[in-house]
Amino acid sequence: MLTFPIFWDQVTNSKMIVDDWKMGWRVKKDDESVVTRDEVARIVLRLMDSESEEGKERRRRAKEVGDMCRRACAGGGSSETDLLAFVRDISGC
Repeated sequence: MLTFPIFWDQVTNSKMIVDDWKMGWRVKKDDESVVTRDEVARIVLRLMDSESEEGKERRRRAKEVGDMCRRACAGGGSSETDLLAFVRDISGC
């Protein structure tokens, strides 16, 4: 995943994707106002390079996070459990 944070929550989301989850690259650096097409192309090629260990690791992490999200959203997963608990809390049941 490539990130291009501009303002508000995009900066936080970009940090999570790039630094915490380690499944993407930031296209726009903090001090850049313009990113060239060559820079974007270089980063895309870096991500898609099937021989690059860095690219393989980013794709592996993205798949791992995707699998975690699917499990959370499946029946009996944490999303369903948390939503039902929330409904119980606000409805007083």
